[in-house]
Amino acid sequence: MLDDIIGNEPLKDNIKVAIKASRFRHEPIGHILLSGSGGLGKTHVLNVICQEIDAFKVITQGNRLGSPSAVKEFIIDGCRRASEAGKQAFLIVDEIHEVPIKCQEEFYYPIDNKCVLSLSGDHIYLSPFTLAGATTCPEELDEKSLMSRFVYRWHLRDMEAIDLLFIVNNYLRSSGCYADVPIMAMIATRSRGIPRLALKYARRAMDYANSESREELKELDVNKTFEEMGIDDMGLDPQQRKYLTILYNAGKPVGVEALASMLDETKTGQVKKMIEPYLWSKGLITTSSRGRELTEVGFKHIMAVGGFSGEV
Repeated sequence: MLDDIIGNEPLKDNIKVAIKASRFRHEPIGHILLSGSGGLGKTHVLNVICQEIDAFKVITQGNRLGSPSAVKEFIIDGCRRASEAGKQAFLIVDEIHEVPIKCQEEFYYPIDNKCVLSLSGDHIYLSPFTLAGATTCPEELDEKSLMSRFVYRWHLRDMEAIDLLFIVNNYLRSSGCYADVPIMAMIATRSRGIPRLALKYARRAMDYANSESREELKELDVNKTFEEMGIDDMGLDPQQRKYLTILYNAGKPVGVEALASMLDETKTGQVKKMIEPYLWSKGLITTSSRGRELTEVGFKHIMAVGGFSGEV
């Protein structure tokens, strides 16, 4: 339940208030948009909210709602199934920003009027429902037709290293493995605040230990893991260092489109979503009207680690 989620205490407090208020009013909790970096567990948090309010969960991916009819069918089918179960519908759309803009518009009529218009113009009335969207790119949602209709716009923050340490410890214990705190801290501090990365690194380090018939992680196991995966002391992966190396070699601002091309990324959105956020947060890059460029911190880091290396 909510209290079992590690970290993000202010957000959990806000969620509890919203749940208590909805129970007092005997009505569905307001529509929710939960944003945050990939790998933080946004969908998990929405699942927990659904459990807390005892709603009927229906989940889909944003890229599956590629037509207006697909949006209508998702809402109608979800509300029908929930009604048959005697519960309110909790409709989760993961990566909701991937719903095309013209299809995002199909959400607002059901939200505002609690019904859907059929092709013949008839009203199909809906049982109570909550729309819950998870997104890494809230700026890609249509502000007029969809964003403004979310009662709650919550943000899941990247985790502190101490929270990731608890997650790593719980994972190792459940896997029959253990490690001293300094060893787990090595994993936590390089995981960029992302639980998914922390668990991934812990699993890879555990592979090294288990391959030698050990149940204890040692510093050597973690070092081998980071060396194999190309993760440096700041937690940057090869693709992020390649990004910094491009800026270093250019010696001048570089536009994000040019960066995407040099990084072999087909979409600039992937660079903005997957590569740049952590670089911004660590003060490694800055931007101007001419493009991205290294900060003094970024320059010193790329000099210290020797630039791009390893397989991306």
